[in-house]
Amino acid sequence: MHDREVNVLDKYWDTVNAILWPRFEHVVRMHIHSVMDCDVNHLATIDVRPHYVRKRVAAFQICW
Repeated sequence: MHDREVNVLDKYWDTVNAILWPRFEHVVRMHIHSVMDCDVNHLATIDVRPHYVRKRVAAFQICW
């Protein structure tokens, strides 16, 4: 809306961003820590399905 010079929405988007951005950062950091702290030796036995950590990383990359 900024490109269309609709300045009425600037305060609204700033407020929404201020509310949502800290939570988004928190969720992303929790996800990163859960992948980093995962002990692959304690996961399920060997199988042909995609690895748990690989699926988590792929799910994280889809968000970006």
